[in-house]
Amino acid sequence: MSKGTELERRITRTGYAEEDIANKRAELAELELVLAQLELELINLQAELRAFEIRYLQRVGYLISELDSIQAAISELLSLLFPDRPAYKEQVRNDREKAKKSQDEANFAKTQPIERTRFTAPEDLKQLYREVAKRVHPDFAADEQDRTRRSELMKQANQAFEMQDYEKLKELLDEADTASSAKIDERNLEREIDSLNKKILRVRIRIQSLRKGLEDLHLSQLYMLMLRVLEAENEGRDLLAEMAESLKANILERTQRLEELQRIYDERNRSSIPRS
Repeated sequence: MSKGTELERRITRTGYAEEDIANKRAELAELELVLAQLELELINLQAELRAFEIRYLQRVGYLISELDSIQAAISELLSLLFPDRPAYKEQVRNDREKAKKSQDEANFAKTQPIERTRFTAPEDLKQLYREVAKRVHPDFAADEQDRTRRSELMKQANQAFEMQDYEKLKELLDEADTASSAKIDERNLEREIDSLNKKILRVRIRIQSLRKGLEDLHLSQLYMLMLRVLEAENEGRDLLAEMAESLKANILERTQRLEELQRIYDERNRSSIPRS
C-alpha cells in the first residue's frame, strides 16, 4: 500500500491525519512561548510594584497613617457636635476603617528589610523563569490531578522569582514533567487532537487574562505613582520627600482644625453643665 493510500486510510477512519496533529502541536508550541513571556511580564511587574509600595510606605506611610487618624478624630467630634446629621456617623465609620488600614500598612512596611524596597530581575533569572513556566504551567496539564500539581509548582515558581531564588527555580525545572511523548498513536488521533484543542483553548484564555492583568496594572494609581517617582529621580528630585513635606503641612492644618473643634466641643459641654 502506498504512503498516500495509508494516510487516506487514517483520515477516513478518524477524520484526522497526523499532519493535523503536527499542526496543532506547532500552534500550541507558539502559544507556549507567548504564555511564558506574559507570565514573566506579569510576575515581574507585580514584584516591582510590591517593592515600590514598601518603599513608598516606609517613606510616607507613617505620615498618611497620622493624617488619617487625625481625620477620624475630626469626624468623631463633628458627629458629637451635630448628632442629628446621620452623614457624620457614616463618615466616622469610613474614616476609622481608613485609619486602621493605613496604620496596618505603615506597620507592615516597618518590618520589611531595605532590600525588599526595590526589585530588578536579571536577564538570566527571567530566562530561567520562562523555562520553568513552559514546563510546569497548569494549562498544559493532562488531567485535573496533574493541573493541581502544576498549579502548586507555578505558585512556587512565582515566589522563587520574586525572591530571586535561582536554586529553587532550578529545582522546579528538574521536577517538571517532561515525560510526554511526541509520538502520535494512530489509533487515537481523534482523542489526541481533542486534547490539543482543549489545551490551546485554555492557553488562549490565560493569555487574554494575562494581557488584561497587565493592562490593569499599567492603569493603576500605584504604577502611575511609581513612574512619577522614577521620572523625578532621573531629574535629580526626590518626589517621596516632597510628598512627605506636603503631608506634614496637611497634618499641621488638620491638627489645628481638630484643636478648634475640640475647644468648641469642650465649651459646649461646660455651658450645658447646670450651676449649683
